[in-house]
Amino acid sequence: MIKNKYLFLIGFILFLLSAPVALANNHTDSGWSLTLPYCSGNAYTESRLKTDATSAYVYLSSCGKGGINAWVQMANGQEVNSPKTHVSIGNARKISNYAYEWHGRSYVRLAIESDRCNIVRISASGLWSPDSV
Repeated sequence: MIKNKYLFLIGFILFLLSAPVALANNHTDSGWSLTLPYCSGNAYTESRLKTDATSAYVYLSSCGKGGINAWVQMANGQEVNSPKTHVSIGNARKISNYAYEWHGRSYVRLAIESDRCNIVRISASGLWSPDSV
């Protein structure tokens, strides 16, 4: 009888260990396309739900001139100790932030500015996610 209980317990443990792990974070990339204002003015992505304490992710696929600086903010514009992170065309970066640690599951956005003072508006586009893997 005891042997059967141990076999059942071992089998159950092996079953649990072989089950796929479900990752519930919001790391799916969303496209963004923005017109960046003159000389360091900010543009903003649509807000998305941040579900864990990982860094945000941004990829820059095109930019009219130069690169961008991007950082994470709450959907209402509140700062979350996220550094301005430089991204060049064709590159991706992770952006640290404390949105989840300070506010739990909440909506965040990326603030994006040109990395230089342009006398004209420029277009930029890419991908982003509020969480990363």
